[in-house]
Amino acid sequence: MDKNTLPSNNLYDHDMLYFGCVEWDLFQRPQSLVREFARRGRRVFYVEPMLSIGSIFSDLYHGKIAQTAQPVADNVVILKPLFSFSTFRSGMTRYVDKYVFKLWFQWIRAKYQLRDRTILMMNLPYWWENILDRDQFPDALLLYDCCDDCRVHSRNDRILKNMERFERQVAGAADLCLATSDLLYTKLRQLNPSTYLAPNAVDPDYFLEKSMPAPPDMEQYERPIFGFMGSIYEHIDLEVVRTLSKLITKGTIVLVGYSDRVVELKQLTDQCKNIVYLGPRPYQHVPAYIRSFDVCLIPYKAGGRIDTVNPAKLNEYLIFGKPIIGLNTSEMKKYGKYVYLYNDCSELENLVPAVLAERENDPIQQERTAFAYENSWEKRAAQIEGLLTGVL
Repeated sequence: MDKNTLPSNNLYDHDMLYFGCVEWDLFQRPQSLVREFARRGRRVFYVEPMLSIGSIFSDLYHGKIAQTAQPVADNVVILKPLFSFSTFRSGMTRYVDKYVFKLWFQWIRAKYQLRDRTILMMNLPYWWENILDRDQFPDALLLYDCCDDCRVHSRNDRILKNMERFERQVAGAADLCLATSDLLYTKLRQLNPSTYLAPNAVDPDYFLEKSMPAPPDMEQYERPIFGFMGSIYEHIDLEVVRTLSKLITKGTIVLVGYSDRVVELKQLTDQCKNIVYLGPRPYQHVPAYIRSFDVCLIPYKAGGRIDTVNPAKLNEYLIFGKPIIGLNTSEMKKYGKYVYLYNDCSELENLVPAVLAERENDPIQQERTAFAYENSWEKRAAQIEGLLTGVL
């Protein structure tokens, strides 16, 4: 982009559009950044993924109201694009999707009087060139916020190949690239020298809100409570959870979050009576559940993409100063001062007694909390704005 075409060097003369990979209600890093940018006085629009026609019919069947735009907070508007024929941008139908999006966005641009000076931020590679391009946004700043390895968004090798190609496109075209982990940073740096490390963070004020009531369903379980909060997909090692259940002679393991492995979890809880799976909980209740844990868990499955992951829940655990048990990955090594790391299940036998002993005399609880404060979403947003100002 020719930066001289921008009529202003004031970052707050720019609207922001964050093109996400999940719906707004599935609160993750993008939503946290959007909310923080809006608090800083900027208009921010969160653009949800384009739904397939099948998903639209499913939503209608379940009574969800189809709204193309919805204000949800001060300076925040959720945009819901029209349907998509080509979910993974393959085949000729992707050209139809691009045209449909262009028509829809012309209406959005007029409705909200969007500025030409726009910041485009995205974490899903397929948006660029397949749906959006420079013809639509000639004066925009493009920022690729790489939260995950491409394998997260790819259910087979064909899709993975496409995603990796799309990532090379968006990273190469971006004015800035952000990476949440060291390995993602190293990869993107080869594609774009304007790449910076921006790990996940936490909102301390929200998580430490003292008036938030304790979850009533947690009162029934024997303590200490070893808790996990987050999505339970294939990257979570349920064998680690099973091993912990055998080592804990007193206490309960509580798993909270959405899962596509419900059958496995049912078998696990039937076999291990000190394991409880509560299912998903609304984001507004997440801090209360973490506060009710005595020990926090990050039981990742070794191998694959897991070395690229900067855990979204890490700082949300750390803000409470809780002891944490987690898999020793190349990314997690950086947090070894604050986390009890293990390489495999055999190391848990000696690790669990050490964690329980710490609960009685915790030497670094305050250090954990202080570290999380230094990694707040407020400071992360300020970091990103500073980087954006540098490319104006």
